[in-house]
Amino acid sequence: MDAEEFRSAVRLERPKYRRILAFTAMLATETGLGTEGLTIVGGSALEIYTTGDYVSADVDLVAEDRGRVVHVLQLWGFASKGMYWISPDLDPSVQIVGKYDSGSRQLSQVVTTRYGRVRLAALEDIVVKRLIEARHWARPEALAEAMLAVSRSARDLDWEYLIQTASRDGVADLALDLRRRGAKALGRSGADPPIGQP
Repeated sequence: MDAEEFRSAVRLERPKYRRILAFTAMLATETGLGTEGLTIVGGSALEIYTTGDYVSADVDLVAEDRGRVVHVLQLWGFASKGMYWISPDLDPSVQIVGKYDSGSRQLSQVVTTRYGRVRLAALEDIVVKRLIEARHWARPEALAEAMLAVSRSARDLDWEYLIQTASRDGVADLALDLRRRGAKALGRSGADPPIGQP
């Protein structure tokens, strides 16, 4: 796919969270990385999970081969600006956040688009990272972002994994509170759902 084909395709996608999915699917195909080598993480994954109720400032990607991603971005007309890749055809900018562990591969989600398949980081890992930001980075709005995710998906979350991961990162109390609040949002009596159960 050349730059003109990319521009034509990505401009058709609305709303923005669908554009992020389409862009990443095209990128996964063009780089040859597929869903095994390219994952949407962070705020952009949260934007997709919440179908745009949360809006990310950039597209966060973990790539197994950064060089292949950079090569395709340059072919498509992206320019490097600090840690971001900017294009007039895609808003927001793109950040390749590194080749670090993006969390549970088993709980990650694969979404099919008209341009191919895309992997999203596990929502459980995104929630825990927001709890870490709320506590350790003094970013209280991150707690509201975690609650937004939980209110949308409390029944589907693997609470056992989420709480174990939160415990390891020193935010288990926040995770337990979210679980209680998620149960209330679902209209339950306020009792904690059993660990590992929706």
